[in-house]
Amino acid sequence: MEGKKFVGICSDDGSRAVVNANPWEQRKLGELVKEGILEAPLDGNHGEKHPTSDEYVESGIPFLMASDIHNGEVNIYSCKYITKERAERLDKGFARNGDVLLTHKATIGETAILSNLMTEYAMLTPQVTYYRIKNEERLNREYLYSFFNSLDFQTELKTKAAQSTRPYIGITAQQNLKIILPTEIDEQRKIGLYFGNLDRLITLHQRKPIPHPNHPIIHTKHKGEEKYVRIRVNDREKTNRTANLRRFSVDISGGFKN
Repeated sequence: MEGKKFVGICSDDGSRAVVNANPWEQRKLGELVKEGILEAPLDGNHGEKHPTSDEYVESGIPFLMASDIHNGEVNIYSCKYITKERAERLDKGFARNGDVLLTHKATIGETAILSNLMTEYAMLTPQVTYYRIKNEERLNREYLYSFFNSLDFQTELKTKAAQSTRPYIGITAQQNLKIILPTEIDEQRKIGLYFGNLDRLITLHQRKPIPHPNHPIIHTKHKGEEKYVRIRVNDREKTNRTANLRRFSVDISGGFKN
């Protein structure tokens, strides 16, 4: 379904300023892979190929577990390490700077953009998936990271992960997860930049209302240490659908482009 969508920032009195009038669309992650926008996502090595604890060393290639990713940051300084020789015997899970990481086993839904690597790559365990953007003119990594932190994405992710005996959602199932995004890459970049700046402000002003240049206050919803902001989506049949992007209140009028 196609329709014009408008994105706006809501103030505390309910008024709205339109900041975007470009089309948005709802897709599945697997569709972005098929279209060459994303590389096929991969996690770490399973079974016998998985490095064991007696192979850990004091320094070397970071060996990232789900516990090393928290609140948007990757702990590459106190994580486990393996030698480069051991890493090169592995088949997959070679994460690089710029990859968006997502935890999908036991700890579900922690996400971060990998950066500050001093090595050519980091190795992932089977608990972590990397998403690598192949076509940066179609998808912005900061936007992807922000959407992975959205309440709707997190809800879908954790609901599907809970269908296993232990919380888990594999690579195949992940590709059926939905993403809502602007079709215009410039709008993705603006939103990604907005969220990034807001992240830094929230770090400085934890649990305080944050001034916005156009409105008195933006209110954030706190859930533990995470902050979410709601996107309200109304299609032409007036059916309400919601997607909650962190720290950003928007309204989208019209349907999704499929």
